[in-house]
Amino acid sequence: MTLSLVVEHFDDLLSTSEDVEQVNTFILQLALQGKLVEQSVSDESGLELLQRIYAERTENGKSTQLSPIKESDKPFALPAGWAWARLGDIIQISSGKSLTKEQMNEAGKIPVYGGNGITGYHDEALVYQKTIVIGRVGFYCGSVHLTEDKAWVTDNAFITTYPEKYIHREYLIWLLRGTNLKENENATAQPVISGRKVYPIIVGIPPLLEQKRIAARLEELFAQTRALAKELARSQSELDGLNKSALSHLLASETPEDFNQHWDFIAEHFDLLFQSPEHVAPLRQSILELAVRGKLTQDTHDWKTESLEDISSDADYGTSQKCDYGASDTPVLRIPNVAGGKINLDNLKHATKPEELGKEKSLVPNDFLIVRTNGSKDLVGKGSVVMQEFDNATYFASYLIRYRLTNYGTWINIIWNSRLIRDQVEKIAATSAGQYNVNIKNLNSIQIPIPPLAEQERIVKRVERLLSLCDALEARLQSAEEERGRLVAAVMSTVGG
Repeated sequence: MTLSLVVEHFDDLLSTSEDVEQVNTFILQLALQGKLVEQSVSDESGLELLQRIYAERTENGKSTQLSPIKESDKPFALPAGWAWARLGDIIQISSGKSLTKEQMNEAGKIPVYGGNGITGYHDEALVYQKTIVIGRVGFYCGSVHLTEDKAWVTDNAFITTYPEKYIHREYLIWLLRGTNLKENENATAQPVISGRKVYPIIVGIPPLLEQKRIAARLEELFAQTRALAKELARSQSELDGLNKSALSHLLASETPEDFNQHWDFIAEHFDLLFQSPEHVAPLRQSILELAVRGKLTQDTHDWKTESLEDISSDADYGTSQKCDYGASDTPVLRIPNVAGGKINLDNLKHATKPEELGKEKSLVPNDFLIVRTNGSKDLVGKGSVVMQEFDNATYFASYLIRYRLTNYGTWINIIWNSRLIRDQVEKIAATSAGQYNVNIKNLNSIQIPIPPLAEQERIVKRVERLLSLCDALEARLQSAEEERGRLVAAVMSTVGG
């Protein structure tokens, strides 16, 4: 498949911003490997161009000795007319000048550039022509920008100079953006680049006329992908609005008849309203909210409210014994095993000294496990009810609290992650040293709506049926998303091969 055919079918191939980003990266790599435009034998070669650069540098006393490029260091096969070089052969970088926010004159009209582009304005300039700047330090280390005719460049960025007679500015910008300028960076807390790290990077240099053709073609293609990304963002915004409106109507249901009507609308328009796996979570949450408010079934009489303490015979903390994978035949459940709303037996660790764990600490059906401490407020207080016997005696770790429910296990498992319960949990969660914590004393007071047993069974049955539809929808969307990603990658590989 040719690139022109891919471009012709952009709309069919690309449906997310991630797809567009992937294609942009791919197109740029094609360009920098000489696969985007045709080579011309009449162009002065890249080697001749580099020889001119070296000659002028030597003449001006600026020659810099860089290590030769070995055959094993060359990252791809060069097309005819191109030549290998190190970045230090074609650019020189120097730090900008410090200018703090307090020193800036915001009434000025001269933009101030840091690693992230324009960071403010000033009344003085440091450069007096359009200048390529490269982020020097921090998160935006390696980012590339082009200044206006007059600009200030801070010491968070490098000023880039190059032989303008032989290197086309727009091509150089693309080259720098498509090159990993941090490839020689050490793993430090604060990312930083320097000439010593950047200059040795190996790049391919095309003839000057081809540089210009590549830059023009890239601008043309990126204009198309920018327009497509803008259209995708607009469509996504409209879809999010429709999705939010449909769920708002669903949540506003006051009777089962209202719910059925709004649910039928959603079910009829599943393919329109839910086009990515992320759309399913709000639908799942809406069902839980309606369940805990008694809006899914006809009979809402005789509901009562009880505290978590009222419906439990006991509560305790888990074992602090060290656990490891395969240490014994005695599993110990941890946060990942309970935080998802149901017991998950993947990635189990086991007690290293199971003989020291008392039988009374082992888990039985109707035991309710709650995450008592976590760095994420969204995870603290999440929990799952043990719904069936374990094959082996199973325990729980100290980061969990176990409530031994006297009844209502299935009901609690369904409604615990509803907003009604989460609001109470998040209100009592205390913070210490970056961790959110709950304890038995404050969890005891959590108020839980309890319908009659027969009503619970009807609600649970309906919720499980609706949530299974959500699960199937989410799995289908996830599969479609993965398949589309594979298709995009496959198409790109046929073009670049």
